[in-house]
Amino acid sequence: MMRALVLISLWLGALLLIPSGAHVLEMPHKLAMDRAAYFSAQQMYLGWALFGLLIVLKIILDAVLAFVWRRTSRLAACGALISAALIGCGLIVFFVWVQPANIATSNWATQPSDWVALRQNWEYGHLAIAVLTALSFCGISYSAITFRPAPKTPHRHAGIE
Repeated sequence: MMRALVLISLWLGALLLIPSGAHVLEMPHKLAMDRAAYFSAQQMYLGWALFGLLIVLKIILDAVLAFVWRRTSRLAACGALISAALIGCGLIVFFVWVQPANIATSNWATQPSDWVALRQNWEYGHLAIAVLTALSFCGISYSAITFRPAPKTPHRHAGIE
């Protein structure tokens, strides 16, 4: 069961690297866009909020793994706790820098006069989230390679020594 949970956590971490990597790879080109092109390009992200479900699931799963391993596999527990904390920090970055830009622009449908500053917050916020997500993946990967399941105790059957 533990191996399955670790595998699910790794898969969630890998899935979260996809949008983060996309933002990082697009960033240099998007920062060079003029207002019309940028606002047009931003429309490709409509619906990406569904990744929020994976983020919450990842934090919960990694926190559960850290709690379960706290006594039996301290190194694995530390890696899982670090992974959960880093994804949580990414959420904080999102709500402090990215989401305010989304709100101010109605998800990039309206073009306020301070759009350049909002773009900077949005782009660099996503860069920070990508770094935190990558480090989180390192944390749970470390847990996966250091986790050792507790040895199974032999069952005693009546009359068998």
